[in-house]
Amino acid sequence: MKKNILFLLYCTSFFLFSIPREVQAQVIFEDQFNRQDLTGWKTIRNFQWGNPVAPCLDGGLPALWHIFLERLGISINGPGCYTELIPENFLIPLDTAFRYEFDMTMPESAMMDRNYLVQYVDSNNWYVVKILGNSITSGKLAQGQPWPMAGTSGTYPFEANRTYHIVNETLPDHRKRILVDGQVVVDFMDNAPYLSGGTVGVAASVGAISHSITWFDNVKVSIIPDPNTLNVPYMSQRDPLWAQDEYDHAAQWKPDNFTIDRWGCALTVATMVLRFHGITELPNQMPITPSTLNQWLLDQKDGYVGNGLLNWISISRLSYIFHTKHPEIPTLEYSKMSISLPKLFDLFSRQTPPIYQLPGHFVVGTAPEKNGSWPIHDPFFQSRTTTPLSNIQSLRVFTPSFTNLSYLLLVAPHDVTVRVQHNGVLYDSQLENSVYDQDSQEPLAPPTQIVEIEKPEKGLYTVEVSKSSPGSFSFSLYSYSTQGEVLVEKQEGEIFHGEIKKYRFTFDQENLQNNLHQYITIDDLEHTVLSLREKDDIQSAYSLYKLTDVLQYLRLHHSSELIFERYINLFKYYVIKEGSGITDGGKAKLLEQLSFVAPAGLGPATFRM
Repeated sequence: MKKNILFLLYCTSFFLFSIPREVQAQVIFEDQFNRQDLTGWKTIRNFQWGNPVAPCLDGGLPALWHIFLERLGISINGPGCYTELIPENFLIPLDTAFRYEFDMTMPESAMMDRNYLVQYVDSNNWYVVKILGNSITSGKLAQGQPWPMAGTSGTYPFEANRTYHIVNETLPDHRKRILVDGQVVVDFMDNAPYLSGGTVGVAASVGAISHSITWFDNVKVSIIPDPNTLNVPYMSQRDPLWAQDEYDHAAQWKPDNFTIDRWGCALTVATMVLRFHGITELPNQMPITPSTLNQWLLDQKDGYVGNGLLNWISISRLSYIFHTKHPEIPTLEYSKMSISLPKLFDLFSRQTPPIYQLPGHFVVGTAPEKNGSWPIHDPFFQSRTTTPLSNIQSLRVFTPSFTNLSYLLLVAPHDVTVRVQHNGVLYDSQLENSVYDQDSQEPLAPPTQIVEIEKPEKGLYTVEVSKSSPGSFSFSLYSYSTQGEVLVEKQEGEIFHGEIKKYRFTFDQENLQNNLHQYITIDDLEHTVLSLREKDDIQSAYSLYKLTDVLQYLRLHHSSELIFERYINLFKYYVIKEGSGITDGGKAKLLEQLSFVAPAGLGPATFRM
């Protein structure tokens, strides 16, 4: 049984719950049209375009709004016209974010004009939405003039004789969204002059298409809580309870200055975000604080990476461990994002506080922009409560989810360049700076090269490693499964001048395996031979001739494992037995690479290692 029409009076002192995963909106107007008349609604306009004193017509009779079978609607069949209907005694509170939603039924055809009023202040100031075919468009009249706005149109596959649930959101900071059956179809930023207050409404029109019929039902208007109410708990890295604890292994880099007080900004903001999302304790049931989280990270093989960098993906893994004991709390999917205003507003509308990377520092965003600055929790400077957008370099985001936590993370020292390829897509390493002491502005340690691949595809990946100058190198590969389990593999060695080390691994997010191996192509081996000749490590022309000759046979027989292996052994013979004109260093280099040459399609020949 439907309830009677509800006109809920707005009160200036209402209470809004701010919880991380579900925002409770206060309904301020609702009508389910379970009656016979239009009590509570009034027609404000009903006119023909060519004859403004005449109403819309339906087969020669005035077209009127009416309620039939507990739905509000109108049928128009006649000359071009327009009509609007609004609630009689309802006004949207001034300067309030709100949601206007309803069910719209489209009888007979999708190719009819269908309209409604998102916001009606007066005849010179309103927002209207028009649906025709697959298009849905928002229009604005301000101060009596049509007001152009970018991005106000979208498409949706509307069908005849279907009912759709349409949601219109007027968000803080003048962002507007239109959703159809839960899908965002239109998403744009309004521009000045902005409209405030007014009411909502329904509308109908005909033009070139002279017939239109629409039914509305389950109309509801609700207040959207201000994202300023995000209840992110504040914590300080300078709290005496943990300020003097050693951060990671910082004593190795800063023996006289190694504390959480100095370097624990990322650690502390991670604690704030975990607690905001309801993740409050570690697997050992200790409450999560910067101190206990620091110790947990130290106990993990992926907790800290590079030179004192907190591994954000390990925080996601911790959320999954908590979820296994508390299934009602979602896991947190980690993403690194570039700065964009739509992304930021979307995060706050979904009650997801972003972590801002500032130069050498991390803070938590607590609300959208206010007066040109973005409200924050700063773990070092508690009195600093805002930051300009220009100061934010990138975002770290933990999104509540019950889905896929898979990830690939490659970490290398700052002087080692790493490139990853998969299915023609190239991922270059990015230099990640260490955190800074906010007083002295000194970094904790040298920067680190990072490659991050979120939700990687299953399959074969190749890794290229190089250095600007010869010497030792290392890199680590962290593979994460769908459930956030981690496998760590490390490679290290020496790189000669101009050399590129190559590796392969196969990733399967459901079945992690140790399979990171170096591999060498015939071209790589030939390049090494010629390079050794240039550096006079191959001193004999005979040795050069025999090695290059065998390389050509290796190319010819790369598809046959048996014949290929025979020529590998012949190559080794000319290096060891007949290689009197090759230096010991040259022999060692050739034999090392020979261990990783394999026939086509067979992967790295680890059996020769």
